Amino acid sequence: MFNLEASLVNQAGILYQRGQLDEAIVLLKEKEQICHQLGNMDGLSTTLGNQALILKDRGKLDEATALLKEAEQISRQLSNPNMLAISLINQALCCKEMGSLQEGFTRAKEAHRLATQHGYASLASQIAPILDSLRHAAQE
Repeated sequence: MFNLEASLVNQAGILYQRGQLDEAIVLLKEKEQICHQLGNMDGLSTTLGNQALILKDRGKLDEATALLKEAEQISRQLSNPNMLAISLINQALCCKEMGSLQEGFTRAKEAHRLATQHGYASLASQIAPILDSLRHAAQE
């Protein structure tokens, strides 16, 4: 069976890797609409996060953060600690770029706690250096 949502994400990923960000966003927005229509909140959270990463790459940090907060809210409603940790660490990175180091540190700390507490060792190890960096930057 053909999975349109997965196909859109795969195509968007390829476009993203090629630097074709406008085209990638179009596909991710199409997936967002499909997720809304199907009530696929998990998929919606993921696609909002993917859109946010593209906006972050473009320097649109406020827009990226807004999408990440929406993804965070959905992940909390779904009790999905993996997606929640990912949303929080990406928010932390946006905060860091905006100079909000303490807020970024707080979000990174929660992301690391969630990843560790729920046994996502690989994710926790990816978050750890970001957390350390923000801890040091916030202390200076």
